[in-house]
Amino acid sequence: MVGIKLLVVDKSKSFSEGIRSILNDLKIYEALSVDTGIGALQKIVEINPDVVIMGTSLNGEMDCVQTANQIQKSFNIPVILIAPSMRSTNIELAKKINPYGFLIEPFGSDNLYVSIEMAIHRIRRDLEPVNNILSNYLDKLSYHNGNGKNGNLFIKKDEKLVKLKINDICWVQALDNYVVIKTNGDQLHARITLKQMEEKLVKYNFARVHRSYIVHLDKIDAIQEHSFIIEDKTIPIGRSYRESLENRIEIL
Repeated sequence: MVGIKLLVVDKSKSFSEGIRSILNDLKIYEALSVDTGIGALQKIVEINPDVVIMGTSLNGEMDCVQTANQIQKSFNIPVILIAPSMRSTNIELAKKINPYGFLIEPFGSDNLYVSIEMAIHRIRRDLEPVNNILSNYLDKLSYHNGNGKNGNLFIKKDEKLVKLKINDICWVQALDNYVVIKTNGDQLHARITLKQMEEKLVKYNFARVHRSYIVHLDKIDAIQEHSFIIEDKTIPIGRSYRESLENRIEIL
């Protein structure tokens, strides 16, 4: 369990601190907390947690149902719902969310531990067929028209595979067990390694420039001593990649 990242979402500071205390006792690292639905979505993009633990009351405009459904639909991250009682209203909330775990306070650390373990197990099992489909599409449906620049990839977004024009990609960044793909007008997330992305993009004039970055060489706006600039993004150049890049970039 060490290394599992969790996000606690509830408006009550005491609730969040209590959950984080239990998690610390279980030696689960990086348990962060937010008190709003919007804050949860923003933090998910930032840290990509493995599980979200959610209370029934949130600050802000998004309630727990809206937030949990958005998390499970858009990010494929399991939500464990914790309710303060067995009141019928809390049961109805659970029905609307269909969480990967449902606990009623008070509960012990063993209950939370089992819920987290089962949530992770279930999401991996549920995503396995989707990941296999995605992998097949990335391998079989990636294509180009022969000039080495135009082509398409299919990326999973909101429970469907959407076509992404390779020439629109500016850079790809590795974040833990997924990548961020920055295009001309969007930012997508894919559960694929940077190495796998590199293998698919290298024939389209992309280059690995850092252990965490692949860039589209045609999109580079400026070159500094230790970095590239693409749009407003400064991308570091790793020392071990510098020589191969010098051979691919024409400098007058």
